[in-house]
Amino acid sequence: MIKCSIYSSGSQGSMKWKHGQHDGFFVQFESPSLRRLWFIPSSYEKGQTLCRDPECLDISAHEVLLRLFKQKLSNS
Repeated sequence: MIKCSIYSSGSQGSMKWKHGQHDGFFVQFESPSLRRLWFIPSSYEKGQTLCRDPECLDISAHEVLLRLFKQKLSNS
């Protein structure tokens, strides 16, 4: 099971990006039943690029790629 606390702007207003102008990577996971998005901050220390502390993002607010799989609609 994948767990993450989602960083989201909520339903209204703008959000302040807490990473400012820092470098990092967006990683988006897509499967037929699950979509997740993380931002992984990176820094350059002692001659090496380090990536740590991935942060789960609200994919509906920050998606990098459009949905790859069709969304299954529930029959109710």
